[in-house]
Amino acid sequence: MKNIIEYFDNILDTEGYDAWEEANAKAWELYERDDDSFITWAEAEGIDLEASRPLLRSEVLYLSSWVWDNLDE
Repeated sequence: MKNIIEYFDNILDTEGYDAWEEANAKAWELYERDDDSFITWAEAEGIDLEASRPLLRSEVLYLSSWVWDNLDE
């Protein structure tokens, strides 16, 4: 399994920016719904939503980083 950042980096590296932007927009739309569609999508794509990385003295979910990046846009 991969984390969500790796998933989108792979799309960017192999398919280009337009494909990355389209995939990110689709995932964000699913994330904002009040159902399990985002979780179902992530499972189908082999994305580990619990994956985390060290940040200062704690751990942060890659998912949180992805959400923060999308909120900044």
